[in-house]
Order: sequence, then C-alpha cells, then structure tokens
Amino acid sequence: MKRMGLIALIATLLLVACGGEPDGASLLESRCDKCHSLTRVTSADKTAEGWAVTVDRMITNGAELTDAERDILVEYLAQEY
Repeated sequence: MKRMGLIALIATLLLVACGGEPDGASLLESRCDKCHSLTRVTSADKTAEGWAVTVDRMITNGAELTDAERDILVEYLAQEY
C-alpha cells in the first residue's frame, strides 16, 4: 500500500474508533487510490449527481464505504471537483 494511503487509512480508522466521522479528503485518499491514481478522480468535473453515480459504481466494483461514508465522499467530490 502506498505510504500516504496507509496514513490516510490509519487516520480514518482512528477517527471512526474515536466516534468521529472521516472527512471526504481522507476517504478519497484511503479508498479511491486502492484501484487508480487520485489524478483520475481530481481531474474529473462532475455534478453531485454525477459523483453519486460514479461512487455507487465503484461500490459495486468493490469499494468499501458505509452509507454515511458514501454520502460524505459524494459531497466532498461535488464541492471540490
């Protein structure tokens, strides 16, 4: 696993263990870069609906996100990209 991905994963696990919710940026780094580079994600320009479709497709392809994490990630992606 890439070092930054490992750090983000550890940060996400610590937040969840402490009762906090992970933020969109850490979810992006810890979940999306397992299969492809973040450049692929950050270079996309989609609406919130477009990101929801993409994230849902990634979940069907094996991305591990809870419903709450999915919503956080979609909101983050829509705001940032």
